[in-house]
Amino acid sequence: MKPQSKQYRLICLKKIQQTWPELWELGLEEIGEQACKDWAARLSQQITGHYYNNTIGTLRLVLQAGLKAHKEKSGVVLENPAGELQRVRVTQKQLQLPEPAEFKRLVETLRRGEGQGPHPLN
Repeated sequence: MKPQSKQYRLICLKKIQQTWPELWELGLEEIGEQACKDWAARLSQQITGHYYNNTIGTLRLVLQAGLKAHKEKSGVVLENPAGELQRVRVTQKQLQLPEPAEFKRLVETLRRGEGQGPHPLN
């Protein structure tokens, strides 16, 4: 996994911890499918669709790794309680470009150097 992907997954893990802090206190066998669905429903109201999909994907991966280790240690197979979480449809933002005259004024302003922040003193 690329370093940037790892960093993003860590951000997703932090979001899981912020929005479902009780999860860290539960054993694998205590995490229920309905609890995952309830958490996901709350989460979907708080963050963008793309971020939501990646966050539930991260939860699935973490639980799957734990379930694999649990099976190897105890021989007991448990189902991933996050396995049934549904991804949301990601909608594209409506791009709103400036009118031609407004665009021309913007370009002229930039060419004149107006609209730039204060220049640091040298």
